[in-house]
This record gives sequence, C-alpha cells and structure tokens, in this order.
Amino acid sequence: MSKKVLSTIAGASLLLVVFNIMGKGLGFVREIIFANYFGLTKDYDIYLIGAVVPVVLNSIILFIGQNYFIPSYQKISIENKSECNRFFTISLFLFTLFGSLLTIFFFLYGEQFVGFFIRNSIEQKTIAVKIFQLTVLTLPLNSAIAILLAFLQANFEFKSTVISYLFPNIGIIVIVFFFIHLFGIYAIPIGTIAGTILQFGYLVYVVNHEKPFVRFGKSIFISVIRNFGGFLGLTILIEFMGQLFVLIDRYFYSAVPQGGIAALNYAFTLFVLPITIFIFAFSTVIFPKFAFTNSKKDLAQQLVKALNVSNFIALPTTLIFLFWGDVLIQLFFQHGNFQISDTEKTFVLLKLLSLSFVFYSGYAILNKLIYSIGKLKMLAVIQVSAILLKIFLNFSLVDHYAQNGLALSSTISFIFFFVGGMLVVKRNLKGMKFREISFEFSLNLFNGIFSYSLVWYIFMIVKINPIYETIIKICLFVFLYVINSKLVKQSTYKLIEQNIVSLKKLAIN
Repeated sequence: MSKKVLSTIAGASLLLVVFNIMGKGLGFVREIIFANYFGLTKDYDIYLIGAVVPVVLNSIILFIGQNYFIPSYQKISIENKSECNRFFTISLFLFTLFGSLLTIFFFLYGEQFVGFFIRNSIEQKTIAVKIFQLTVLTLPLNSAIAILLAFLQANFEFKSTVISYLFPNIGIIVIVFFFIHLFGIYAIPIGTIAGTILQFGYLVYVVNHEKPFVRFGKSIFISVIRNFGGFLGLTILIEFMGQLFVLIDRYFYSAVPQGGIAALNYAFTLFVLPITIFIFAFSTVIFPKFAFTNSKKDLAQQLVKALNVSNFIALPTTLIFLFWGDVLIQLFFQHGNFQISDTEKTFVLLKLLSLSFVFYSGYAILNKLIYSIGKLKMLAVIQVSAILLKIFLNFSLVDHYAQNGLALSSTISFIFFFVGGMLVVKRNLKGMKFREISFEFSLNLFNGIFSYSLVWYIFMIVKINPIYETIIKICLFVFLYVINSKLVKQSTYKLIEQNIVSLKKLAIN
C-alpha cells in the first residue's frame, strides 16, 4: 500500500482499524483466557489490585508521550526539520530515565501502595505486593516505548504502532497458557514483562530504519528540558487524573462482594473494545492532523465530522450492549471458572456503563483537539472536577449498590467529561456547527431504535435455534442500521462511504 494512502485520515484510519481488530482481538483473547482460568475468583481480584498502579502509570506515560511529543515534533519539523531527530533522541533519553527512576521508587515502596487498597488480609497483601513489584519492572521499557510509538505516529507510520501492541498480549497469552500451573496468578505479570521486552525490541528495529538516533549537545538538551518541564507538569496532571478512575474504584475493594472488582473489569473491557478499535483509531490518526491545522474554521469542520463519525458508530453499539450484552458476555467469558451468575453480574455493570458510551467515545475526539489548541489548563480543570465528582459519587453509591454504584459513578463522570470538553470547544472554536451534530445524533438515535424494532418484529414471526438467534439479531440490526443510513442519504454515511472509495482509488494508484 502506498505512503499516499497512509497520509490521509481516511486511509490511515481504516488501515488502523484493520490492525486494531487484530491487536485488540488478541487482547480480548487474553481476557477470555483470564475469564476461563480465574473467573471472578479472589486471586483475580488480588491481581487487579496489585497491578493497578503500575498499569495506570504505564498508561499515563504512554499518553504523555503522545501528547507531549507529537505537537512539539510537528512544530519543530515546520520550523527546523533538521532538529527533529535530535529532539526525538533527547525525548527518548529523558522518558527512559524518568521511567527508571519511577521503577526504583515504586519497587521500594510497593507495600505501602498496595496497603492503600488491601487493609485487612496479610496473605492477600503479600501476593499483591509481589504482583506490584513484578509489573512495575516494565516502567523503563514502557517509557521508551511511549516515545518510539509517538515518533512513528508523528510520521504517520500507524501500521507498525498497532503491530507492536500484539507483542505484550502474545507474551501474556503464552506464559499464562503454558505456565499457569507453575506460576499461578504470577503468570500474568511475568507474561507482561516478556511481552514488553518483545514490543520494545520490535519498535527499536522499526524506528532504526529511519535513522533518528543522533548525538545531542548540551545547549539543545537544556532547551528541550525547559520545554519538557513546562509542558510536563500540566500533562502529567491531566493524564494522571484521567487514569485515576481505576485507582479510585480499586480503593473500594473491601466494600464490594468477592468478584465485584473482577466483574467491573470484564464489563469495562467489553465496553471499551469498540472504542479502542474504531474511535481511538480515528482519534490517533486525526491528532497529528489537528496539530498541523492552524485555521480554527478548519479545525471546527474536522471536529464536526469526527464527532459525527463517532456518534454513527457509538449509538448502535450502545443499543447492542443494552439489549444483547448478556449474550456477548456469555459468548466471550462464560467458560471454565466464569459461571452463569458471573455473566448476570457483569451484564448489569455493562448496561450501566453503556449509557455513557456515546459520551466516552466523543470525549476521545475532544481530548485530542483540546490538546492541539493548547488549552491544557481548561483540560486539567475538567479532569480534576470529574475526579472529585467520581470520588463523591463512589462514597455515596457504593454502600447501597456495591460494584453497580462504581459503574454508575463512572457513567456520570464520563458524561461530565464530554460536556466539559464541548464547553471548552464552544468557547474556543466559534465555527462549530452544533446544530449539525445534534441533527446527526438524532438521526442515528431514531435509526437505531427503528432498526431494533424491525429486528424485534421479525423475530416475533420467525423462530430459529436460540443458540444462534441473538448473533443473527445483532448482525441483522447492524445491517439494517447501515442500509437505513444509506437509503436516507445520511451525510455521515456518505462521508464514510466516500473515504472508503477514496482509499480504494489511492490503493490502486
């Protein structure tokens, strides 16, 4: 496929979706294996507690790498392209050093961090601390990976970035599948270490072909550190606040029944799967495009199209989760130690989370644009406010609703994220066509309800094997939703169709 294809939002997004299906599909296989071996057992609850801080730190570092490196790299490439490789090398050095220092600190104080979540059982705490210390060893390599990935994305090399995500999952799946009886629950963090080493090696190999590793002098090093330090404070705050949701929920480990945290984790895994495949693919591709766009009018037009595409995908997905989510959970997770009662518990959580699916996916787009226009302080205010709201709701709801209260508080907070992001956009992009977004949203909602009603009516008349019925219902629902959009000549459908046609033409040429 030509470079020309990958330089377009349409081409790169669709290509990224294809590879995301591979990568996230493998990640989903990993979760299915977890469900089969661990279900909603206490051991898996303990793993989720022990690994949560290192996993959150790795996620924060990954997002910081993108949001710090890409806009700065694009700016340098415009002003002085010859300095791009030097900036990359210094950033890689700084992030790796930063990750190494974090590793030392968190490894030494792992017991104190785990004690924040597990306060009663010494045995559970001991296991969780070992999981914590094993997982935290991935921080230096993941810090380097963050910059390597950002470098590839800034150069519109999306295929290699998604392929690299296969390796951590491969490491975990292989170790868990073959060595679960030897390592027990520790097989997951050991597999994480193995997969991270594979991912790092692959990315160094790919990036090295671009010859970006160069020497740097003291003056440019100091200049980058100043820029790094000034930007880093707000970026860390924003990304840390964005990842605090998981930590806050884990704090209530002792306040929910056994398996409650695990059920919430499985529900959220299924909840974010379509977002990570489609919406994050689109937002990842469009972020460098936002960074290159100087006209606020053009930014507004790009954002309207992006949100319309997001809503077009998110609304039918919400209905699928609400009406057929139990079958999806049963299909993916209900094996081995994952029982029917676990499916019922997880489905309630999925329904609660799915109420915010449209808003959560839309905020993935808004977040990238707000970064691009440099409104980090406003983004920080949104994040801090949402976290305070989440904490208040958790304490208010968990005593009466247990893990369901945790899911409901997340849903309300995700909606708050979106509303706050839209207010920032409205204030800074005067050309936003909110009426167009509202109209497309209403059209998608009506189409979704109409398509579901047709499916319901058809299966009132036609009876088939119940084992296959729900899967056929979902496929028919999606088919009707797309056909209806085509028949009414919906602008978002036409936009997606035009992009697919353009991609085909570019690929042929």
